[in-house]
Amino acid sequence: MAEYLQADKKQEIFAKYGKSNTDTGSPESQATVSITSPST
Repeated sequence: MAEYLQADKKQEIFAKYGKSNTDTGSPESQATVSITSPST
């Protein structure tokens, strides 16, 4: 079963590492989310 980060956790990551809390496309945001995502 796949596990996903909660929306509020993703926004926190995007705000910290991206350009804004809705910055889902920058390489920094993508890399951080892939590293932070729960493992299955």
